[in-house]
Amino acid sequence: MRGPDTWGSMFRHQIERCWRKPVRVGDEAASMKVEFVVKLTREGKLDGQPEVLPGSKSATSDYARAYQASALRAITDCQPFTLPAEYYDQWKHFHPVFMEWPAGQGQPAAGELDTRKLSICRGC
Repeated sequence: MRGPDTWGSMFRHQIERCWRKPVRVGDEAASMKVEFVVKLTREGKLDGQPEVLPGSKSATSDYARAYQASALRAITDCQPFTLPAEYYDQWKHFHPVFMEWPAGQGQPAAGELDTRKLSICRGC
């Protein structure tokens, strides 16, 4: 494993331990997806508050707001992140995508993971 495969899985594992997602409610839960802009220092600490990317699904319902808040809390509470220093240029600024994935439908599309986006899928 190299590059995003290495640090991406490390970041994902650390986030999954901290993410306390709200309980699923109806069909809305199956379509949740929120993308953040995250900047980290070399020490793995946040370099500013993570921001929700404007293209993310709008948090208009109580569940959507709770889902977005839980993802943000996971990013904040899990720091400092332990990531390989040799890939700092790749993980100093990236976009993790938090999403629900319908049960029994496999993994998210490979396109969801590149050097700038990192999927964090629950229930895959």
